Amino acid sequence: MSEPSKRECEACHRPYHLEYRHPFILHECQHRICQQCLSHQIQNEEKQFSCPICKKTIKNDPAKGFHKDLTVLWALYENIFKDLNGFYNGERKILPKPKGTLTIDENKYIGELENSRPEGFGECIYAREEKYIGEWANGKKEGYGEYTYRDKSSYQGQWKGNARHGLGKYTYIDGSFYFGEWVYDLKEGYGEYHYVGGIKYVGNWKHDTINGFGRMSWPDGSLYEGNFVNNNKEG
Repeated sequence: MSEPSKRECEACHRPYHLEYRHPFILHECQHRICQQCLSHQIQNEEKQFSCPICKKTIKNDPAKGFHKDLTVLWALYENIFKDLNGFYNGERKILPKPKGTLTIDENKYIGELENSRPEGFGECIYAREEKYIGEWANGKKEGYGEYTYRDKSSYQGQWKGNARHGLGKYTYIDGSFYFGEWVYDLKEGYGEYHYVGGIKYVGNWKHDTINGFGRMSWPDGSLYEGNFVNNNKEG
């Protein structure tokens, strides 16, 4: 039997999708199933259920929750963005909407337009020496895109109404980075932070701080797994 693809649910074999079908990792056996299959299992058995692939008992612990497979989600994002910007072997795909140039408050936009405002795919170079390339809707950053800030930090991921929203990766100027979920410019949900020096946190976030169940590891092999409150270990 061929090995299951990491791009599809191991239970229902439907492909994962950034918008409506995320992969989750089952703690005890490390199998990946989509959120729809996971929800079905949890509804049938409140405290525990059998993995639909290997039948191993999986505990439903509300404190820990079930972790999304961020590596698979990021691979999906990268493929979508490559398709969007259309750069393959020096060739750019034909864009479906009329292209043009806009200058607003010394910010220069080049890309698709609709009703004289950004709509579709385009690039904006800001007067404050920052740049965004990606999707737009109603004149705002919306969808998938990359933003490079003046201090050379950068964000790649999903946007909504000009805010970082959805799945994204923020890389800081010191080389540390956060990769995970965002809600209107704040780290919110599940994500991982890689600190300079090799310290790594993987777990839950709320209001831009480490909150909830997570795992902090250090280069010397030491590990803390448990609850965090406002960036600090609980207890």
